[in-house]
Amino acid sequence: MSTTMKKYGLLLMLLTFLFTLPTIAQAEQSTKSTNLTQSTKSKKATNGTNDKNTTEVPQLIQPTPSTKDAKSTSIIIDDKKLTLPSNAEVKNMNQSVMIPLRVVIEHLGYAVDWEKESKQLHISDGTNKIQLTVGSNASIVNGTETTLSSPPVVEGGTALVPLRFVGEQFGLKVRWDNANKSVLIQTPPPKEEVKPDPNQNETIPPGNTGSNKGSTSGTAQINSINYMDNKLMVEVQGTVKPKIITLTDPNRIVMDIPATAFTTEFIDGQLTNGKAGFHGKLDYIVDNPHIEQVRYSLFDEKSSTIRIVLDTKADIGYTITDGGSESGLLTLELHTGDQVVPPAVTDPPTTTPPVTTPPTTIDGKKIVVIDAGHGAKDSGTVGASGKYEKDFVLALALKVEQLLLQEENIQVIMTRTDDTYIQRSERIEMANRVNAAAFVSIHANSAAPKRTVGGTETYFHHKSHQQFADIMHRHILGATKFNDRKVKNNSYEVLTKAKVPAVLLEIGFLSNPQEEQQMLTEEFQHRVAASIVNGIKESIGVQ
Repeated sequence: MSTTMKKYGLLLMLLTFLFTLPTIAQAEQSTKSTNLTQSTKSKKATNGTNDKNTTEVPQLIQPTPSTKDAKSTSIIIDDKKLTLPSNAEVKNMNQSVMIPLRVVIEHLGYAVDWEKESKQLHISDGTNKIQLTVGSNASIVNGTETTLSSPPVVEGGTALVPLRFVGEQFGLKVRWDNANKSVLIQTPPPKEEVKPDPNQNETIPPGNTGSNKGSTSGTAQINSINYMDNKLMVEVQGTVKPKIITLTDPNRIVMDIPATAFTTEFIDGQLTNGKAGFHGKLDYIVDNPHIEQVRYSLFDEKSSTIRIVLDTKADIGYTITDGGSESGLLTLELHTGDQVVPPAVTDPPTTTPPVTTPPTTIDGKKIVVIDAGHGAKDSGTVGASGKYEKDFVLALALKVEQLLLQEENIQVIMTRTDDTYIQRSERIEMANRVNAAAFVSIHANSAAPKRTVGGTETYFHHKSHQQFADIMHRHILGATKFNDRKVKNNSYEVLTKAKVPAVLLEIGFLSNPQEEQQMLTEEFQHRVAASIVNGIKESIGVQ
């Protein structure tokens, strides 16, 4: 064999050896692992029960998030996708889908409270009550102890609870769509409404859709709930004895009013009636320096307890007045320390404004201010098809503007002409500054998830403005041809701070699919815009 052939032979042997090394190493490692396992099993078998002092170290099972980015998960309730805060994520832990409790439960209208010291969660829909404890599989449902598949946990300041358990306890259909990483929740369809006799001033018992009409004997009634100038004002009929507690993490003031019912008018106008019973919130609380929102519900059906919650931005004290009297107004005023919180808007409270001659501009035109409600970050209510109230009212307000521009004796001012947000106090101040002849705020209503409630209603606050409201309502009702929900008094900020004739129009219910379909058409909007202009002209005496 030549020297060259010997060299190639040695090189080939060397390469073969090098490629074989990883395989040998893997085999040796596998053999060691096998031997170690067998040795461990042998020792256990040898010791058996003879060594009673030997205890096996338990395996710690840590929460295992889904492999997909948690932000890509979503929660869909009745075909509506929820917007989740950054710290509220859906997670898959120990084979259970865990959902952010407060986001989902409050969307459904259920009451939820967190007790920090005991780490207990209390959930109620007005009929059912659930008590959960963070880190424990034990739970209590309507007084009966049950076992959870996975215990509730707290992550990033958010409580996560098993989806299926909570869903099944409240009669919801729930499932996890793994392909789309979505939690799907379906609420039961609403029961058929039984409309009360309009000639009777009755109260529908809480938790009832109307089949057993009439007020409970000895039960007080709530006519309205409003918040302004750092005061919660509850208009009541009869004597009430509220029980108030303050809670932290998050901060809130909770007022429970037992033996109390909502009036029929309040139920029809301000509440929603879903699985959670009667519940609602004040939708005009935006950018308030002291509170996030004011919400209310039937908390306990058995005792007919109404719960009102102020979600506060800090731990704030309060003073309660007229709690046990029959004056008709229960007032809770916020404090910080020993000082009363100064009003968010510093304008002095107004009484019924004096009757004045409507002003005119230099060229003799009367000024009318048209306000398209909401805007930008404040979308208002959401319609049955997902359309925003802010878009509907802007489209209608712009049509009103075009018609008023054609009037020789009227000068129109718009609070907004695009998707921007204007503070409510600034909207009415625009009218006050110019001493306008009329201020008209345009809105759309909602009673979601109730889809059958509908109609047109008009609001005023100062008694001297009621005639203006009556005229406007008559014109608009003739154009919408919806159910007549009457002219009503309310303490909306744009009305209470008005020093000029002011009304707020609720054209119809976007939550009602039939009304929404009409309201979004050009023909309907042109017809209603014309009625608004005709009402204004009659009210301010312009031909």
